Amino acid sequence: MTINLSSLRDIYTITFPVVGLVILSWGLWWTRPRKEISGFYENRQSAPQVIDDIKTAKEVWAAWHTATSIGVSGELKKQGLADKLTRLILMAPRGNYISIHTQMMSNISEEKLRVDIETAYKRFKGEGVKGICYFDGLMLSMVICNPTDDKRGWIRVEPWSPFLETGNRPVFYIYARKHPSAFASLRDAYDTVWKEINAPGIANPLTSHHKEGSQT
Repeated sequence: MTINLSSLRDIYTITFPVVGLVILSWGLWWTRPRKEISGFYENRQSAPQVIDDIKTAKEVWAAWHTATSIGVSGELKKQGLADKLTRLILMAPRGNYISIHTQMMSNISEEKLRVDIETAYKRFKGEGVKGICYFDGLMLSMVICNPTDDKRGWIRVEPWSPFLETGNRPVFYIYARKHPSAFASLRDAYDTVWKEINAPGIANPLTSHHKEGSQT
């Protein structure tokens, strides 16, 4: 059997550039900027689903009052996304603020709100979300995607207002690349609250002693 060295050289000459081009193309695709959706939606119904934000991100920090919809749906477990949600803050169901909050809502009782929060907490725990805390105070509902990435991070914000129905909340998207200061400010504020809640040995009024699902 005769091996044609000239043919082998031709194969190598063609193959290596092709392989290099494939690797380069894959690298560019992997590091591509996230396709940014519109920055503002008039209400929750017209906005993308929260689960889609979580699905697209590598890591997520969230602050929700009750997390009723996503907590009950079981979508995190169904789609294998629980590990992405590394921090979750919920309203303290047996703290001081919940009664004030309920008085400013027209469609739910304090007891129903408390049950919804505790049910969501148990559901998230059961799905494998480990970092969950209660916060006894008014929060801005937001989902921080890729919180440590100052180029590819973004925040979904749903401003809360007295007597504003959940479905009617406008939805804003803040992209780290476009608005780095706003992204960093909201991310850092969340981080500060998280650290205060989890500060060991400190009697902090922000937590109203409700850490990690305490029901007392």
